[in-house]
Amino acid sequence: MSSEWLRGGPFLELSFLLELQTNRNTVVWEIVKKLEKTKIEIVEKNLEQHISAFVAGYPFDESAHHSPAIHTLSLRANVGFRRSRRAVVSIDQIASNALMVNTYFYGSSEDAPEWDQIGIKENELVEFNDLLIDLYGHFEFKIGCIAYEENVLEFFSSDDTTPNECYSYELLTAKHLLMKTHLFVTTIWNEAYEKISNIPYPYERLDKNGLLIKTNGRYLNETAATND
Repeated sequence: MSSEWLRGGPFLELSFLLELQTNRNTVVWEIVKKLEKTKIEIVEKNLEQHISAFVAGYPFDESAHHSPAIHTLSLRANVGFRRSRRAVVSIDQIASNALMVNTYFYGSSEDAPEWDQIGIKENELVEFNDLLIDLYGHFEFKIGCIAYEENVLEFFSSDDTTPNECYSYELLTAKHLLMKTHLFVTTIWNEAYEKISNIPYPYERLDKNGLLIKTNGRYLNETAATND
């Protein structure tokens, strides 16, 4: 992640899971084009060079003959909320058939003018929820979520580093979702993969089989409070 573009912390993460169904170059360009149909504007210079480096990847351990390849990409972005915000969009191949797209925001409740970063006020959280819903409309991802210092990897029953086949696309199920939802402020699950009943949190149905689950925001509010 670009340390000069996005500094401080904690970071609010808006992430979602996609299936890798075709070659990396095609998928990443499609992701970028869809992102820019939302409030996210990619401002990274030399975009083609960055994407080429993602496609090529690099070995996790250069000294090992069969080291897994790392395919990761970080792009600077501006997000057109009421108060325009800097963000970093990270695209990571987490398994042979799975990608995580994660957008990082400066997440303190207070502004940091020395870093040219604006904080997130409680009444501004709705903008992030709306962005997640908009992204779902474009991507129809399997799962997407918002949290401080957490992302969709938390829903898998593994602590292994990525890439790893324990993060294969088909291994994430609704059972894992309900076990970890309390860590997240907002979660969207695509019920085209699996229907969910007996949801212990407020929720609403979205178009395209989307299920929007809202917790009470405890995790986000407590984390933000540590920076007041």
